[in-house]
Amino acid sequence: MFLPTRARPVVTNSDDFEGFNSYVCIIPGLEGLGTKFKIICERLKIPALVLQPGLDRPYETISDTAERFAKILLEKIGVKNNFYLIGYEAGTLIAFEMAAILEKYGFEGTIYCVGCAPYQVKSVIEKEIKKYETEIEFQDAVIRHMYSLMTDANITTLDKALREKSSWDDKLKACVRLLTGHIKYSTQYARAVIESAYGRLVEAFCYNFTAQPLKSRIILLQSPNIPSDFDDELLQLAAVHKLQAPLSSAPNDMRCSSIINKYLSPDILEEFENKNWCEMYME
Repeated sequence: MFLPTRARPVVTNSDDFEGFNSYVCIIPGLEGLGTKFKIICERLKIPALVLQPGLDRPYETISDTAERFAKILLEKIGVKNNFYLIGYEAGTLIAFEMAAILEKYGFEGTIYCVGCAPYQVKSVIEKEIKKYETEIEFQDAVIRHMYSLMTDANITTLDKALREKSSWDDKLKACVRLLTGHIKYSTQYARAVIESAYGRLVEAFCYNFTAQPLKSRIILLQSPNIPSDFDDELLQLAAVHKLQAPLSSAPNDMRCSSIINKYLSPDILEEFENKNWCEMYME
């Protein structure tokens, strides 16, 4: 998915990145929603793309996802002078593994962690899981959350349907049935979105983050509702900026764009300032 930025207002494919020194690559969180980054991208001085986790691999591991994404950048899009990765929430785990892979190919770059640091992801998930006494209650919460993202329909009907079902598969079927007529896409797609979100959550919770020695620069955009017990080794390497928005809406914090722009290379910033905007909009 390509998102419009100040540097590239209209982007339809990777060919539109021709002529730019670099681009920023966004890795979404557990929800897997690339559209969540529209506000950030609107003010960026660099082209942007979102690496969507996809719906055909609901239980793909963090490491496998990182390898797949890195391969896409290396073989299909191309890594130019350096790389810029934005990881949001659980996406920070993938971003760090991607950076390690890209560094093996001789590249260095900048990793932006939006909302929380990678070693904090598991504690954030644990905090949410502890709210529920059973796995069934937790599964219901995931379905309810994804349902609310897809439609404004009354959630009371969904709650009743979930209470009447015991298995995960039956709960999914009940949810999808209620979504019929309230969404613009197919019910098969809706089911895949919900199942993928749950799968990513499980994989992120099972993943044990170990900080690898990276040459790339680390920028942490920290939400206020995240514990500030930083990993000492990571903190020494990171530039830390405080956000006002909580983790759930960190990408909507108006400071994000300016912080990201601040750490772009001088060449990219100069390229942006010297761009012929008349030609850009006439293309």
